[in-house]
Parts: sequence; structure tokens; C-alpha cells
Amino acid sequence: MSSSDNKKVDPGFATIIGAAIGAIALIVGTIMGTVVGAKSQPIQVFLGSNTPTIVAQPDLPGLPSPQPTYTMLPTYTPQQAYTALPTYTLQPTYTALPTYTPFPTYTSYPEPTSTLLPSAIPLPAISLPFEDTFDLRPRPEWKLEGKWRVVNGTLCPDEYNTWIYAFVGDENWNNYSVHVYICSCPSRPFQLIVRRVEESDSSMIVQLNMQYELYSKVQFILHRASQDTQIGPATVIGGAGCKGQRYRIDVRDDIYSFFEGDKLILRIQDSMLKAGKVGIGVNASGPDSCFDNFMVTELP
Repeated sequence: MSSSDNKKVDPGFATIIGAAIGAIALIVGTIMGTVVGAKSQPIQVFLGSNTPTIVAQPDLPGLPSPQPTYTMLPTYTPQQAYTALPTYTLQPTYTALPTYTPFPTYTSYPEPTSTLLPSAIPLPAISLPFEDTFDLRPRPEWKLEGKWRVVNGTLCPDEYNTWIYAFVGDENWNNYSVHVYICSCPSRPFQLIVRRVEESDSSMIVQLNMQYELYSKVQFILHRASQDTQIGPATVIGGAGCKGQRYRIDVRDDIYSFFEGDKLILRIQDSMLKAGKVGIGVNASGPDSCFDNFMVTELP
């Protein structure tokens, strides 16, 4: 073995040489493959190192070189330029309102003019003493219930077989004396009324049941809300008859005293009523049962 055989090749230099040879082989192989239709196959060359260097591989004789398969791309047809549509904003769904039918025009009516009724003129406060002789007609202060008329200067019923009344005075009257003249030819009941309170329909009554000139049955009656209650015992006196008779009732606080003329007939005590009007009543029998010379005086 010669001395040149013992020399080792520099690895760096071998690499460069190998790379150059590989490049030349690649170029040559490409040219040859193009000319003869053969495709060069790569070969590995070891140049002084364990790292192979890729070089062109010559075609194997007698074997046809595989040709690459070409797939024809479709003819490119340029697309029409796309113009972006404007963004569409959905509108809210419209719900049609119901058809409006106008109401008829309102015609205002004129406000009714209030026609005030004339105010009731209150009766003037009646002061004591009070007197009525019934010469022509009753005084206007009387409140008549039923039909009455003046006959020969006396106040008489103008109807039959029913109770009728006449009231006068002030509900604040308290202590007083009532005088009246009664003439009664037939047999009729009379009433002398004191402390009449209309709101509660209350009063104290002296009732005389006359039987011609024979006698009269006298009793006190408390009348309240259509209920009559006898107060104390009844007393019998002489009848007034057609010639007539004067009677009197004194009312002082809760004491009631009944007189025939100046004679005391009956006296009771009752505290139910404190004050009230006065009046007369009769179970009517026409102009045969009448009142005269009615008077109320204040007690001292």
C-alpha cells in the first residue's frame, strides 16, 4: 500500500466536493430526463463520512420511466363582480288599528235654571196672651186640620163623624192657662189640648164626653205616637148643653189642673212633656158643637 492510500480525506472538503458532484448530477439528470423522457432517480454517495450525499440516479436500462399524470384544471371563468346588497333592516310588523267610528258630536244642553221656590215664611213667634173671639173668621195663627167655619161668632166643624183639630201657639210655651167656651147641643166628645209637640206627635189632652145637658165624663189622656193612655181616674160633671159652658186648664211645670168655670174638677201630675202648643178638637157633628172665646194667658 502506498503512502497516499494512508492519507485520510478531510471531511469538510469531502462534503463540499460531494455537494458539487450531487448538484452537477442533478442538473444532468434533469436534462437527460427531459430529453429522453426518463426520470432520474436519486442515488446516495458516501464521501469520506457516514453522511450520504444525494446525487442523481441514472435510469435503469430497459424500464420505462414513469411519466407524471397531468390533471387538466377546469377553464377558469372569471366571476361577475359581486356588489354587496345593502343591509336589510326588518321593519316591525304593522297591525292595522280598528276602524274608528266617530261618535256623534255632543251637543251640550243648557243647564236647567234653578227656580227657587219661595221660602216658607215662618209664623211669627206668638207671644202671650193670645185671644180669638171668632167674630168673623179664625186668626191666621191657627193651624186647622179638617174643615172648620165660623157660625154666629163661634168656630164650628164643617163635616161629620170624624175627628178634626185646630192648633195654635209656640212649642216653647211652658206655664200657661187655657180658657175656652164650649156649646154642644148633641152628644159629642170634645178635647182641650195642651203641650202639643208635633215632631213627636205628643200632647196632654183633657177629653169631655158630653151627654147633652145631663153630664160630661172628664179624663186626662196622654197622647204619644198615635197611642192614648188615660192618666188618673175619670170624673163626671154636668153637661154643657146648648147654653154652653166655660172651661179652663192650668199648666204649671208638671201639674195639670182642669176647671169648670172657676171650680177645680181634676188635677194630675205628669213629667213626660215639658212645653208645647195648645189646641181644640171635636168628633164633628156639623155646626152644633162649637168653640168660642178662646184665650191663652201666661201664668205668673
